[in-house]
Amino acid sequence: RDIRWRRSPGVSARRGTVTLDVLVAVPTPPPYSGPEMNGAQLLTSGLPGIVLHHVRTNAHDANAVKGRVTGASLGRLVGMWWRTVATMVTVRPRVFYIFLSQNLTGFLRDALLIWTARAFGARVVIHLRGGNLRAFREQAPPWLQALVRRTLACASRACVEGVGLVSALTDVVPPARIDVVPNVIDFKPPPHAPRNDGACTVLFMGHLSLAKGFGDWLSAAPSVLAADSRVRLEVAGAWLLDERNIRTDHAARDLPAEAEQLSASSDGRLCLLGVVTDQARLAAFARADVLVLPSYSEGL
Repeated sequence: RDIRWRRSPGVSARRGTVTLDVLVAVPTPPPYSGPEMNGAQLLTSGLPGIVLHHVRTNAHDANAVKGRVTGASLGRLVGMWWRTVATMVTVRPRVFYIFLSQNLTGFLRDALLIWTARAFGARVVIHLRGGNLRAFREQAPPWLQALVRRTLACASRACVEGVGLVSALTDVVPPARIDVVPNVIDFKPPPHAPRNDGACTVLFMGHLSLAKGFGDWLSAAPSVLAADSRVRLEVAGAWLLDERNIRTDHAARDLPAEAEQLSASSDGRLCLLGVVTDQARLAAFARADVLVLPSYSEGL
């Protein structure tokens, strides 16, 4: 809404076909986490009447080093900025769409791209995909708080994943310009076939971290295995031991060692699947009778 449309080259005015060029600044796998997976899905969604031009915003290809400044990440930043400028010059997209980061290095990158797009006259759509923006703003030094406010105010529209995140933006972005866009995924698993033997498969899928509640999961798992011999536990996801989204008073724990030890003593009833994608991911959901995600930090 509120966007100027242009006619596609070579399309007759009688047919009235219009195309909207959108420059999409989103991450794609690797690594594998929510923003990357949804960025890849967006690029293959085939939105009618819209042409997507992509700038990949990954500074790193591993979750464990996200947010770190290295020579390679600075080189990628220069490449992102240059591709943004080149697309703005050659395509002149009317809309610039970006997943908004909630940490220092990520936000500085986003601000650079947003202000560049604004300089070329594009309307900016920001998509807030996490629940840490309020804390990030409150803990930022004054100069960064001012930059965040001015950058957010550039947005013609803002998207959030749940109604609970609207308040993180309303002091800068008018509520009428904020839309709640629920998280979606192309999900067509095979039908689940309940077993008659009373067995139960319990699945954990997500980053293996304290923020996702995997420490709590590990603490509870031995009792669950001991309570019923028909229970099978499956764990899918990548280790993320550098906690950013929560502050915890837990004593230091070696979660990988705990998980390996429990798996070795479980008689095959605890299976560590690692990162699963595509059909393997769908099959894991289809096998599961119960999904357990005791997360402390979600953008939903």
